[in-house]
Amino acid sequence: MNTATAVADRANRCRLLLVEDHADTRDMLVRLLSHRFDVLVAGCYETAMTAAASDPGAPPDLLITDVGLPGGRDGLALMRELRDRHHIPGIAVTGYEVVSAEDFRAAGFVRWLTKPIRFDELLKAIDDACAANV
Repeated sequence: MNTATAVADRANRCRLLLVEDHADTRDMLVRLLSHRFDVLVAGCYETAMTAAASDPGAPPDLLITDVGLPGGRDGLALMRELRDRHHIPGIAVTGYEVVSAEDFRAAGFVRWLTKPIRFDELLKAIDDACAANV
């Protein structure tokens, strides 16, 4: 692959904002996802908002967030805020059974996955969301 092709590929890569408070899980997901996507990383609501605003000309294309975040705001609140500010979709990751999908849908999530996550399922959800967001 020549340099021009590599630059074009990077420019066309979906930009993900990954929010996960568990450091080992976050680090593993970054290693796996960064081969195919540009990945911004945060561990809580506040750092996610900072990361999303770090490049005002190019907000993330997709939010992937754990629902249970430390502090007073959860992943649903984060999704609502980023949807309103940046008009991006999201994928929720939760350790709990999703009883009412309507809350997730209303917040702006296009998919919700239950832990433990199957990586192939996550990749498919990301690909689908990024393709729909183009």
